[in-house]
Amino acid sequence: VTLESSILSQNFAASQGGGIVTTGTPVTVSNSTLSGNTASGGGGLYALSSLLIISNSTLFGNSASTGGGIRASGSLTTVTVTNSTLSGNSAQFGGGIISNATVTVVNSTIAGNSASSGGGGIYRVPGSPFSAQNSIVALQTAGGDCNTALTSGGYNIESGTSCGFTGTDDLQSVSSASLGLGALVNNGGPTQTQALAVNSVAVNRIPVGALEANGCGVTVITDQRGLPRASGATSGGSACDVGAYELQVPLAV
Repeated sequence: VTLESSILSQNFAASQGGGIVTTGTPVTVSNSTLSGNTASGGGGLYALSSLLIISNSTLFGNSASTGGGIRASGSLTTVTVTNSTLSGNSAQFGGGIISNATVTVVNSTIAGNSASSGGGGIYRVPGSPFSAQNSIVALQTAGGDCNTALTSGGYNIESGTSCGFTGTDDLQSVSSASLGLGALVNNGGPTQTQALAVNSVAVNRIPVGALEANGCGVTVITDQRGLPRASGATSGGSACDVGAYELQVPLAV
């Protein structure tokens, strides 16, 4: 199943998956918005024994008891989130994501989510693989950024220390003023994003080069809006920004 350039909004499920539920079927979501959906588990998305790929998409305002934005369940489930924003989602556990599966988050922004009992941004069930790279997990409104440490691929930013981001050039305990993350609005492109201020610590933080394992500007060449990531010579600047949004530098006249 492929969901492309679509909106799933204000849907309800009594059990799992307010927007989408997949059990055993590969699902790809790109350039799409899932908002205001409600379920017992996985307000926006629920994946069981499935491959779920989310790119250039926004999940906001979804709610559930577990996994306001996404619930990933089962050892056979693999979820990849790239160039995407999870904001304003809420749950008892895992406002943005709850997982006992294998999850990878790359070049994404998880901010402003809430969980009354823990894992405002991310709730990882102990023993389940969960890695983050080039991503912002910060400024959740309740429940902290993470319930436990994740595996860091480097160049992550968190507003506390609960995600355990101590990898290459990770930043912890970053204040709202230093992060300079804007509200979720239309910043261009098919989905809403959270812009970075010019002086944000997330701007130009990720080096670019063919030998860089982080991939930004090499394999990840655009941001969530489809605008260029840094390649050393584009309007994305000299180095990549952390998160789903790439600040565009005005070209010289």
